[in-house]
Amino acid sequence: GVKLVERLHHAEPVGVFCARQGQLVDITQPKSRTDEMVDVAMVVEHRELPDDMRSRRQRGDGPLWLQFANVGSYCFRTALLEKIPAHNRRQWHASWKRQPYVALNDGRLVEPPENVLNAVRLEIHLTDAFEMVPMCAGYCV
Repeated sequence: GVKLVERLHHAEPVGVFCARQGQLVDITQPKSRTDEMVDVAMVVEHRELPDDMRSRRQRGDGPLWLQFANVGSYCFRTALLEKIPAHNRRQWHASWKRQPYVALNDGRLVEPPENVLNAVRLEIHLTDAFEMVPMCAGYCV
């Protein structure tokens, strides 16, 4: 399960809990794969959302279309977590960061300006495992 809160503003820097059409590879069952397209739970990070999707609203000025924010609290069975490494498709997420570096010509430490993102960190997120389970519920607090 996933703990969620309602997004109130489109610029909040939070991932959103949503679903997409896809093929479910159910890691809870041996050799289980379906060829039918089903709704698969997922979290999309805010920096991976296009601006128009991040700000889209339901019914004019209603709630945000992608309404629920992921707050990073999860409840998984241990047996499920142990199966994830064998099935993870290694979906990498790029995260731009501001990172000090050593100048090669003189060896000094260089601090980039506050507004400069000069490094990419590659991450794998636990939330990618939502796509591998037959049911994932969100609880909005």
